[in-house]
Amino acid sequence: MSNNDPTLDEMRAYLDGVMSDYEASEFDREEAIYWFACEYHDGQSSNLYAALSASEYKPGPLARGPEVFPARELYCELIVHFIEAVPIDGDISFDADKANELLTAIRDAMDGKEWSADTMQEIADLLTAAGITLREPQ
Repeated sequence: MSNNDPTLDEMRAYLDGVMSDYEASEFDREEAIYWFACEYHDGQSSNLYAALSASEYKPGPLARGPEVFPARELYCELIVHFIEAVPIDGDISFDADKANELLTAIRDAMDGKEWSADTMQEIADLLTAAGITLREPQ
């Protein structure tokens, strides 16, 4: 396996080990794998393209990415685990260890909390502390 081109079985095996952290279902796992493979495959000869083709998840016509919380978190887990550098906004990147620390900090800060008006600000503060420059919405 290339770290950037995992097989369907490798992704399932990895996510099976972290699914309980997010109270995720097999459907959430398959949704995360589908969108990860869709975003990162390297053409028809890649493992990720094969995973995309064999996926049990079929998105709706308006879907553009993982739609529910557990699937989004599992998608992030795949990025952190299988992609060596995570690009942010095209010109900033940091290593997988730093990304994992950031995702863990966000998960810990949000664990058990109800979303409120302050939730996005708390996440923005964590991202800023990690050195990510955020822009105001346009």
